[in-house]
Amino acid sequence: MSMQQNFCIQQSLALDGTVHVSGAKNAVLVAIASLLLVKGKSVLYNVPHLQDIWAFKELLEYLGAVVEFDPEAHIFTVDATNIDFIGIPSQMMKKTRASILILGPLLARLKKVQLSFPGGDAIGARPIDFHLQNFEKMGAIVSVEGDVITVQAEQLHPGKFVLDYPSVGATENILMAAVCVPGTSTIVNAALEPEVLDLIKALRSMGAFIDVQPARIIIQGGTVLRPVHHTVMYDRLEVGTYLLAAAITGFLNFRTWDIKSV
Repeated sequence: MSMQQNFCIQQSLALDGTVHVSGAKNAVLVAIASLLLVKGKSVLYNVPHLQDIWAFKELLEYLGAVVEFDPEAHIFTVDATNIDFIGIPSQMMKKTRASILILGPLLARLKKVQLSFPGGDAIGARPIDFHLQNFEKMGAIVSVEGDVITVQAEQLHPGKFVLDYPSVGATENILMAAVCVPGTSTIVNAALEPEVLDLIKALRSMGAFIDVQPARIIIQGGTVLRPVHHTVMYDRLEVGTYLLAAAITGFLNFRTWDIKSV
């Protein structure tokens, strides 16, 4: 019997109403990861109520952070003052593929990270290899035993990191580590999606010096970062979906939306 599933879409009534756009999932998860860089209480606003958010909350609490999430108010609070090195269990990493984004901040803060591959796939070419190779260029020592990755460095070094392709995750991980490394680091062929720019906005609010150029990000690292209050960008994919629906079937008024992100 065929496993193929079909969706039958019938014409609906014309849409008419007001839409409140959610915070962007792909921006909020890396924003949460970046809060591991600082000591003190940081607050994120416009945080969507998603399962991945609860997975990140559990992950940060396991590391020793004090975390609160109010899904109705869309506020996420983190105090990462007392985080400490601890091996992160495989089942915790597998709850969200975005968990790899904690690698850069933890390496910068703790000098040693031990975790597993997101999704548990340790066979063949892995997207995470792209991250690990660039951390090795920073001076980190990477070892892999089965499903466990250990990354450590007594001192990370600034450098020029030329990406084979503009990977969003690799750009974000290098960026979060580099802001803590004294000296000038440059990411060439960097991803410059709105979610990356939203991370840069948060890091600048923490005190980081970051210059964005076409396909290039220049970081003057080593500044002591401070806690931040940051409003996460709206979800451009959600906006696009509503725009298409409104264009086809009716009229919608967007109450919360930054047109620059679409």
